[in-house]
Amino acid sequence: GLRFPVWADIIAPGLALGQAIGRWGNFFNQELYGSPSNLPWAITIDPIYRIPGYENVARYHPLFLYESIWNLANVFFLLWISRRFENRLQPGDVFIIYLITYPLGRFLLEYLRLDPVLVGGLNFNQTVMLVICVAAGLGLFVRHLSDRKAAQPVPTGEGIHTEE
Repeated sequence: GLRFPVWADIIAPGLALGQAIGRWGNFFNQELYGSPSNLPWAITIDPIYRIPGYENVARYHPLFLYESIWNLANVFFLLWISRRFENRLQPGDVFIIYLITYPLGRFLLEYLRLDPVLVGGLNFNQTVMLVICVAAGLGLFVRHLSDRKAAQPVPTGEGIHTEE
């Protein structure tokens, strides 16, 4: 049996791929779109699915598409990281990197949402994504502190002159 961190590393790219594919369900349900847009790739939302206050606006940022592209890029990034730094990664690092990259994308995309979940005046989704991203980043940094310390040369005392 493989340990959990190894399994987590194995599933991280597949999880990102599943999210990239799953976001297309939001397109068919017309439920994950952003602020109004006149960009060529803006999507038209049927009036029945428009957020109150935007009934007369037809075209919006396709947040589902942005997130799908972000997740697809994340798949390739995680695979690249896992191969490029294979000799320096610890079991679980690829999953921790996923816990940095996915929330980072979600945090940024929340700026385009018309229907943020507000708790105490804060965007709840953004706050949670920021906390996860920062915590994972700190966790990865701390995990590898010992690697940096081990790589530093240990003073041997040569060249040190003492007076007796």
